[in-house]
Amino acid sequence: MNLSEILRLALDSLKANKLRSSLTMLGIAVGVFSVIGVMTVISGLRSQIESGLNVLGANSFQFSKYPAINFSDPRQRFANRRDINYAMAARFKEHIGESAQVSLMLRRGGRVAIYLDRRTNPNVILGGGDENFIAARNYEIAAGRNLGPDDVEFGRAVVVLGDELVKKLFINENPLGRIVRIDGQAYTVVGLMAPKGSSFGQSQDNFALTPITQFLEAYGRSGRSISLTVQSPNQAELAATMETALGTMRLVRGLDPEDPNDFEIFSNDTLIESFNKVAEVVAVGAFVISAIALLASGVG
Repeated sequence: MNLSEILRLALDSLKANKLRSSLTMLGIAVGVFSVIGVMTVISGLRSQIESGLNVLGANSFQFSKYPAINFSDPRQRFANRRDINYAMAARFKEHIGESAQVSLMLRRGGRVAIYLDRRTNPNVILGGGDENFIAARNYEIAAGRNLGPDDVEFGRAVVVLGDELVKKLFINENPLGRIVRIDGQAYTVVGLMAPKGSSFGQSQDNFALTPITQFLEAYGRSGRSISLTVQSPNQAELAATMETALGTMRLVRGLDPEDPNDFEIFSNDTLIESFNKVAEVVAVGAFVISAIALLASGVG
């Protein structure tokens, strides 16, 4: 039997069993394309996450009330935790002292920034931070100055603007010293941030930074939990710094030795590790589904 006869018999069989043949081919297609599709999506997400994780500076980690990535636990479990209030955050920063750099952060999205008759869309992020925020969050000052300790201590109404805000509000004009209004509060522009780009599809330049004490005065202290970023002096001391910081956070939270942590601690590396664990589970699931589809088509 030559090749042409084999092909003719195969085609005759397909024509005689159209439904069965269609289902078999569909099963094979589902199996193959599910593997290809899932692996492509995982590869794309991994690439985006690894390139987008420039939120924290080098040798940094963060404390917060909520986890940065959560695929399983209900949010209410974390919502029931006590907030990391300003008193706790300030005490933590005092205890750490000069051994590491600590930055405090609050944020409020959906704001509108106004300069004269120009206004942004309601998608500006207003952050309340301190003098260490710029370095801890991997920003750079392009012009003017950073927030200073005095700005934080006295709750001054000053602001450092992200590059996107500068381009939207100021055309052929130096923003430094100008007055920008956000939620009715007037802020004097003292500094401009260099462009940083986006993280996970969200612009990090559509951002304004004001002293955290001014932020709390404008929006109140109730129901606000502060995120703290800790930056180790170098990579070699990172593990020791994390251990010290963890003990300090438990101290300021008033936890007993047997109590579990009622806060989250994470770094760029732990975020990537968490994603990789989820990706592995998804990949295994895709393989099982594909194997079942291929097996079913083979039996058919």
